[in-house]
Amino acid sequence: MTKRQKQAQETRRILFENAVTLFREKGFDSVTVEEITTRAGTAKGSFYTYFRTKSDIIIEEFKAIDDFYFKYQHNLKRYGTARARLTAFIKTQTKHVRDGVGIAMLKILYSTNISDPLAEKFLINPQRYLHALVKEIIVFGQENGEFRKDVDADAPDQPFDARCLPRLGNIGQRLGSGNNRVAILRTLPHSSPCLHSEQSNNSATRA
Repeated sequence: MTKRQKQAQETRRILFENAVTLFREKGFDSVTVEEITTRAGTAKGSFYTYFRTKSDIIIEEFKAIDDFYFKYQHNLKRYGTARARLTAFIKTQTKHVRDGVGIAMLKILYSTNISDPLAEKFLINPQRYLHALVKEIIVFGQENGEFRKDVDADAPDQPFDARCLPRLGNIGQRLGSGNNRVAILRTLPHSSPCLHSEQSNNSATRA
């Protein structure tokens, strides 16, 4: 990497970090590009060299979250069952979003990605690593008989069913309640209904 490329990378990082800080302090809609560049100590025009709109900052934050999942995923191999892997992942995901991202920032990420017509819809992009990781766990569970096989693990149009949680060792209780729990549940991919086990599939709880 050349000196110029390193400088460009550093400028982009500074702009990104200062933008995220301002979003947390004032809210996404209240922050201007000029405020971001002023806080970052760069020229106003420099912002558009690296980002098309403020919404691009949001996409970068989502990618940073997925990067965390990618770095963490090797830890899941030590668990022998899919249920244990999913439990460990959800607990780690909860802690990272709560302590690393912050619930306030998560609300900004979701609301902006959903409502801004100019934003890349990364949240529902089936190519997100989050989706690939949870699909991998689900397929593992299907192959060893833990999870149903009649639900496609790669079905993006299936809504997440929170009733799966009690069947995974009361993860729901450990996730907490209120906004924290809702925020984490919404980050799970749409393929999550196959967390119903074949036994649960035949039970009366599937009303």
